[in-house]
Amino acid sequence: MDRTANIGDIAIIGNGGFPRKKAIYGFICKCRLVIFCDGAFSRFTAAKDTYGLKDRILSLPCIVTGDMDSIKPEMKGFLSAKGVLKPNPDQETNDQTKAFETAMDWISEDIRRRPHTAAASAPDNAQDIPDNAPDVPNNALGVPDNAPASYRYRINFIGATGLREDHTIGNMGLLMEYAGHKAVKDGQVSLRMISDYCIAFPMTGSGSFECGTGRAVSVFSPDSSLRLVSDGLQWQTENVRFTNWWQATLNRSSKERVALEFSHPSKVLVTLDFRPSDL
Repeated sequence: MDRTANIGDIAIIGNGGFPRKKAIYGFICKCRLVIFCDGAFSRFTAAKDTYGLKDRILSLPCIVTGDMDSIKPEMKGFLSAKGVLKPNPDQETNDQTKAFETAMDWISEDIRRRPHTAAASAPDNAQDIPDNAPDVPNNALGVPDNAPASYRYRINFIGATGLREDHTIGNMGLLMEYAGHKAVKDGQVSLRMISDYCIAFPMTGSGSFECGTGRAVSVFSPDSSLRLVSDGLQWQTENVRFTNWWQATLNRSSKERVALEFSHPSKVLVTLDFRPSDL
């Protein structure tokens, strides 16, 4: 089965290090919607058009969101006139989270517009992971293996890492928070982060993901009580105690598919070395 069939891709462009690989820009060109954090939009429009794809990306359906502290007043006016500006002054969340919330609102509206193809109800704003959260296995494409067979959505975070280590760590950690959203747990929406160097995605329960053999695999969790039994990794994770970030990093896949068995529903982030075929 082609896991990419019937997927509506959304790109969220953060104000970190923009990718250098042409394949990633080519992927953005195929997305249904591009959501820019406000600072990212300012930098993107001013950046060198290395691959001649900037105008094509800017011609896609687009939303610019954030607290608008990084965008010039004349640009605000232009974007507001086009109807693509969505200011969010909330100082308790960062611009990546504002963009994620904007993406979920857009998905809710899109589901309402296409009820004959949506396999799940419109996503709500629930963020907590309940004790009975279902297993949502993934593959390297970021598509849950239990995703509905009909139309579904994938949110791709690009430009979320690089330039500042504090933003990088925070943004990657937030992926695990977003995985608690009902629409993500139900498999209607999947999440992944893309950079020149890695693909990252969250897991909330036991499952597996396709990645190919010989792939660099790292696993992170903030849950010191979690126990993970792995299959398909060169070094077993069963005895890992997640008391610091490094403890399940720098592993390698020994099988085409890697399985992780959780001792209980929790928050995990998996990173794989980047391969263009994942796009």
